[in-house]
Amino acid sequence: GSTQEIVEMLGDEFMRDYIKRRVKKGLRVKAIRMKGREVSDLIYAGGKAVLRDIRYAPKDIYIPDSILIYGNKASFISTVKGNFGFVVESKEFAESIIGLFEALWRVSSER
Repeated sequence: GSTQEIVEMLGDEFMRDYIKRRVKKGLRVKAIRMKGREVSDLIYAGGKAVLRDIRYAPKDIYIPDSILIYGNKASFISTVKGNFGFVVESKEFAESIIGLFEALWRVSSER
């Protein structure tokens, strides 16, 4: 999703606190992002210090929402219009979303 839009919606202070708590717990993240919608601050970048691997979706792919997958849950956060979100708790649905994520990860670039 778009880092810029999620930070604008949730706020920089909230996001920084969330990242610090996530790192403290040792929770690693893989993220696919839209290249033109990044935030330049290093806390939002990839790397060992923030336990985050990042790839960038191909230019012809635009995903306006942020999708988070954890355990048997998939969360969808719309930041473009309406600012809403929802969570689906289903092992099979989470596995489907993970499959789509992994397919997109393979065609995404590191830069």
